[in-house]
Amino acid sequence: MTPHTFATQSLGPRDQLEAWREWYETVFDLIPQHQTGDEFPAEIHIWKLGGLALSRTSAPSVHVVRTKGHLRRDPVARETSVRNDPLSCPPFQVAGA
Repeated sequence: MTPHTFATQSLGPRDQLEAWREWYETVFDLIPQHQTGDEFPAEIHIWKLGGLALSRTSAPSVHVVRTKGHLRRDPVARETSVRNDPLSCPPFQVAGA
């Protein structure tokens, strides 16, 4: 099974963070937790299995917010947890819920 992959490393360093934001814009807003400088090396691999999708993401730390507007545009899941190897992150915060 071949995953669908998106990676920022092939983009110019100054375009990487914005490309990552655009990739996720319908799902949530993201804010880097640390100064990123000019680079944001990130990648996601998605495997689709019928109605289920599994993903593996590698990216610098970010804070994510999923608003009611995001839920209306893309109701993928009301509660999703994020895992950023090697540490686990808490579930998404739904702003205004």
